[in-house]
Amino acid sequence: TDKDQEKLTEETFAKLAEKYSKDVGATGEVEDGGLIENIYEGQTVTEFNEWIFADGRMSGDHTMVKTKFGYHIIYYVSDKFEWEDTVRARMEYDLTNKIVEDASARWSKEVNYKRIVLSDPNIV
Repeated sequence: TDKDQEKLTEETFAKLAEKYSKDVGATGEVEDGGLIENIYEGQTVTEFNEWIFADGRMSGDHTMVKTKFGYHIIYYVSDKFEWEDTVRARMEYDLTNKIVEDASARWSKEVNYKRIVLSDPNIV
């Protein structure tokens, strides 16, 4: 049916995980729709690791992986960690401030008000 052909997205995957997953967290329920965040290379079982960190992996890729724990359907969201944006923004902010401070220390900030010319833009 058309419903069965619904495009797999992060949201639809989470709904499917909540409905069908047998993997439960400490609360006894599937947590975060099966979402596992901030995985680094070597953290997971070999089969997950090889698929997740394969060259060319793109957001939206999905597959079924068999491990010693059973079969797992994986939906790859992104290789970007949320904290990276925060760190990058902070580094850019700090660098910009350093450039401004260095420029301020090197060049004069003195204003010579005697050289300012005031005029009326309506005078032709």
